[in-house]
Amino acid sequence: MPLARVGQGILFFVHIPKTGGSSIERYLQEIGQACLVSRRATGFSKVTPQHMERETCQSCIPAGFYDQGFAMLRDPATGC
Repeated sequence: MPLARVGQGILFFVHIPKTGGSSIERYLQEIGQACLVSRRATGFSKVTPQHMERETCQSCIPAGFYDQGFAMLRDPATGC
């Protein structure tokens, strides 16, 4: 669940596997400063930070910490 500072705001990106999330993470790193992005699992979770489960994420990122949040979805019927 990467966080990115873009301008004066903090964005929270819910990375859902297989929806183009790695491309979005790269873009966020290009236009701002991103954190919680890693290709390896860390000590506090069994998965990489961008794939944290909701409960783990809620324990790490307090409510109201970010200004905007978003996720990318795809249609499972069409694959787009």
